[in-house]
Amino acid sequence: MKKIVIPVIIVVFGVCAFFGYKVASKFLSAKQSAGAQGTEPIEIPLVIQSNYIFIHVNDLSLDKPELVSVWVGFVNESSPSQLMLLPIFPTYNTEIHDRINQKFSLNSEHKVNQRFINLLQSNYDLKINGYILTDDTGVSYSNQWITGIDSPITYIAATTDTEKHAILLNGQNSWQQFCQLVNAGTANSYFSSINWGFLLPDHFSTNLDFESLTLLTDQIVHADDQVQCEVLSNE
Repeated sequence: MKKIVIPVIIVVFGVCAFFGYKVASKFLSAKQSAGAQGTEPIEIPLVIQSNYIFIHVNDLSLDKPELVSVWVGFVNESSPSQLMLLPIFPTYNTEIHDRINQKFSLNSEHKVNQRFINLLQSNYDLKINGYILTDDTGVSYSNQWITGIDSPITYIAATTDTEKHAILLNGQNSWQQFCQLVNAGTANSYFSSINWGFLLPDHFSTNLDFESLTLLTDQIVHADDQVQCEVLSNE
């Protein structure tokens, strides 16, 4: 338990609260030459981006938990570092919504099946470096650690546009509250409030190892420059 120091907000979805992870980094580098002859080429700094998905289900104690929402977090190690959060499920596109929902499943250890991960990567042309998964109880705790208000939540899997809007809006609000902490440089107040005894082993799961979780946390809390956090959602 002591080894797990990752942000649940990474787990937050409804919270989904941050935010667990086999970090594989995607390296992008390039050089741009100046137009005038004889000038030295301009070096474009190496930018490392890692992409994580934050999965919210209704109840991990069920044999077949229902998928509530999926957000993707883009972590760019630029200067300053950036954390951008985008919802990808539920979606108002019925065909894509149903396809994602049908592919989702967990094994007996609450691990996400690889076919689901592959589908998201294919659909959104996205390399996924890891996931963090939590349920209604975990999301409720995460919201409490963000706001200081105890407000238990219960979600149902969305089928109508109205239900999808409600889930997306709640997730958007939770992530925006988290981003307010990050942008103010006070995100550590959230992380220091996390009680892992409440989350493990029944309300939290990840495929990330200890080093990856620590790296992700450090990127948000201990960056040299203040991290810029933004929610790419407009419900």
